[in-house]
Formats: sequence, structure tokens, C-alpha cells
Amino acid sequence: MFSKSATCMLLIVFAYADHNSEYHRRSCFNVMKNHRKENLVSDLELSFDHIHLVSQDPGAAAKWYVDVLGASLRAEYELRDAPQINLNLGGINILIRGQRPGENPVSTRGMKEYEGYSSHNEWGTDHFGFSFKGDLRAYCEKIREKGATFLVEPWDFTPGNPICYVSAPDGVSIEIVQGK
Repeated sequence: MFSKSATCMLLIVFAYADHNSEYHRRSCFNVMKNHRKENLVSDLELSFDHIHLVSQDPGAAAKWYVDVLGASLRAEYELRDAPQINLNLGGINILIRGQRPGENPVSTRGMKEYEGYSSHNEWGTDHFGFSFKGDLRAYCEKIREKGATFLVEPWDFTPGNPICYVSAPDGVSIEIVQGK
């Protein structure tokens, strides 16, 4: 009659009334936590597909993602009278295309550092991020040697968890966080 989560909520209420029911409280909280996780995954028919970037020079931009960050080239073609290049980086599809007829793209503002954070200070997408499993600071030095420019140098967002922001072609900002 009741869903698993509703039944657990009732049990939690009754468990709080009974001072000897710590086991039931913990069990129900774990069921609720897992139920929420299951719902987030199983109830969604939506999944992430790609990031689409508009570039002044798609070939040069794609080369940067391949040479500096290690992306792999998946396809190059023309679509709607503009060059398009598909890459894969860390399991994420990145589509880079050129200007289409009739478009007049404008550049985004550069990243600005504020006290304790950084931002483009404009509406819309501020950045996209990747996590790096390994020594992030060593990785940053490696990609710096390959030509990466840092908008925000690696710093500890929380103790032992460094992050940084890399300047990608066409004003794109990429955050890289310490992975686990």
C-alpha cells in the first residue's frame, strides 16, 4: 500500500518515538539514501551527450585539445556549411564547429579572480570541468609544458584538494579538480 520510502518515513517517525530503535533509524535512513540514488539513476531517461563549442578556428582548437589534454579525434566533417570536429576527452564528446553562414559570434569575457573564487562574471556557461585521478599538480606542470595557460593556478580549494582553471581556445575555461 505504501511505497518503500513512505514506509521508511513512517518507521523513522515511530523509531524516534522509541528510544531503543537506533538500529531502525539507521536502517531506514540507509534505505532512503539508496532509494534516492536509485531514483536519480533509474527514473531519468536523460543522459549527458556532448559539449558543443563554436570556434574561430576549429582545426587549431581541436589540435589544442588533442595535444595538450590528450583528447582523441573521432570525426571531421562539414555540417550546415561549417566545419565540425568531434573529439572524445575523458569519456565526454566535445563537438567543435566553425562559424555558420549568418552567425556573428562574439567572444566571452576572460576569467577574473575574485577573493576565494574566479568567474567570467557573465550569464551562461562559466566553465566545464574534469577530474584528474593522480597528482593534479604534476599533471598541471605536464600540460603547461605542452602549452597550457592557467587562468587560475593550482590551489587548494579545500585542504589536499587542489583545483585549477585552464584557458582553452576561443575563451573557453576548463576547471580541473583533484579526482579520488
